[in-house]
Amino acid sequence: MTGKRQAKYQPKVTLDTNKQTLLNLAWLSTIEVGIFLHWRLKTRHSLTVLVPSSRIIFAMQRPNHHLLILVFTTVTYFLVADTRHVLADTIENGHPLLPVLRMAMDVQKTIRNNVTDYTATLKKRERVGGVVRDYEYLFVKVRHEQQDSSGKPIVPFSVYTRFLAPEKYKGREAIYIAGENNGKMIAHESRNGPIKKLLPSIWLSPDGKIAMHGNRYPITKIGIDNLIAELIVKGRREMDASPVKVSTLSAKVDNRPCQCLQVIHPQRKPPFEAYRIRIFIDKELNIPIRFAAWDWPTAKDEEPEVIEEYTYSSLKINPGLTDADFDWNSQEYGF
Repeated sequence: MTGKRQAKYQPKVTLDTNKQTLLNLAWLSTIEVGIFLHWRLKTRHSLTVLVPSSRIIFAMQRPNHHLLILVFTTVTYFLVADTRHVLADTIENGHPLLPVLRMAMDVQKTIRNNVTDYTATLKKRERVGGVVRDYEYLFVKVRHEQQDSSGKPIVPFSVYTRFLAPEKYKGREAIYIAGENNGKMIAHESRNGPIKKLLPSIWLSPDGKIAMHGNRYPITKIGIDNLIAELIVKGRREMDASPVKVSTLSAKVDNRPCQCLQVIHPQRKPPFEAYRIRIFIDKELNIPIRFAAWDWPTAKDEEPEVIEEYTYSSLKINPGLTDADFDWNSQEYGF
């Protein structure tokens, strides 16, 4: 059953078809039938029409063949047009997630073609261990992986983070470089207080217990490219599920005009992971600058509880980050 649904929806992700085009094809098919009928009758050939349960032979004289052509072409047009209208409606009224997937793939293309690195302030709030944590603010530097013509990585995916707030975490730093340092990240705690100043920097597994404390995702998943890639994976997984409600909202994030796609899953069931999801795409940059997800409400008229939300503000695209920006020995950092 899954294979059939994928076959039904997959072409619609890549095709841009409208009803006017399909009607033009109907006219073309009608003309072709008319030319064929004219040739058959003009040359005094019998015209054979196959009907599901019988064979009807029309042998008309030349003076009447124009009438027959008119009848057959008219019937052909309405049959073809009707059939192709059904096709158009199928394309336009496919799975509600199709517009979301189209936009996500377009955004991913923009990021991978035009964004090599960026800096931003990341505002995040997550539910961890059943508890919604306070807002956290981090300054981040992200450099995307870059490959040569053969697909070999020549610049690794790299991340630097520094906590700005809350105060108890202020100054905490971390650096991760894909494929280096045995897959580990280096981090140190906030230097606030006489005891914390004595704490050393340590190497950690990104998905280990210490590094994951207070986080839903490891540092390896940070960034706008990882965000959109994960949304595409989840969206494709949900293509075989229903019901799904999708709407487009107008919004602003830090006074930046955005297109907001809202996805609602009325029923709590696999593969759905959230009741409501909102993705905010910056209209100028065509990249996601905010994502938020909420759990199913436990009672009617109750506001759903947030699961996770991430907002990227003060974005600087392609500032030209270098290896020095991810060097833990840099004098700019406190490792």
